[in-house]
Amino acid sequence: MKGRKRHNGADSQGHLLDVEVTAANVHDTNAGVCLLDGVKMKHDRIQAFCGDAAYRGNASWYSEILLETLLQICRKVAGEFQVIPQRWIVERTLAWLSNSRRLSKDYEVNPDYSENIVRIAMVRLTLKRIQAEP
Repeated sequence: MKGRKRHNGADSQGHLLDVEVTAANVHDTNAGVCLLDGVKMKHDRIQAFCGDAAYRGNASWYSEILLETLLQICRKVAGEFQVIPQRWIVERTLAWLSNSRRLSKDYEVNPDYSENIVRIAMVRLTLKRIQAEP
């Protein structure tokens, strides 16, 4: 299978809550359902999610009706570049993870292995941050 998408759920500090790796031909709204369900199962006290426009549709409906949790869609401002704080958190987390050698290319055959490599990379980042604190 060629092509993967990584869907990451992060908290407001950029810590990884859950990850979902799918084939590139799986639409974001369908993968978002799996991601939101996994995040909500592991962290049941979450009161709201934030996602980009790709998560409209099934993911939004699933979140609001079945999970009873609001999914806020961050919208871009047309015609100009503007930093959207909620999206920047996840983009920053993705940038941190992309520094990992194993995540720079898609080396793994099994999507479950890819998910675990993302988790391992996040653990390494977290431990590095803890060691850097005074």
